[in-house]
Amino acid sequence: MSVKAHNAVLDRTVRGLYFHHFHQVLGTRVSCRVRPLISLPVEFNSILNLMNLGSIGGDSLVYRYNRASDSHLDSLWVILFYKRYLVLVETRSKKGRKKSA
Repeated sequence: MSVKAHNAVLDRTVRGLYFHHFHQVLGTRVSCRVRPLISLPVEFNSILNLMNLGSIGGDSLVYRYNRASDSHLDSLWVILFYKRYLVLVETRSKKGRKKSA
């Protein structure tokens, strides 16, 4: 799978999960940053305990998520597929951001 296709699948997945949990469509107001991980950095341990836990299909897809209290369009998703493939996806509001040339 190409990087572009991979990121598009994760983008759609997180947008769907966001709607499922928060009942809001992110639409074009938000960009998603996808980062595959080999493991979670140690500093994430304390953050994970503050995040909500979700799953689909038992152990097929397990994820942690939360959104910023001061900017609800900004959220963080840690997704584990089949206990093997770990991905970090961050949604960020496009509002007020400068476009790079």
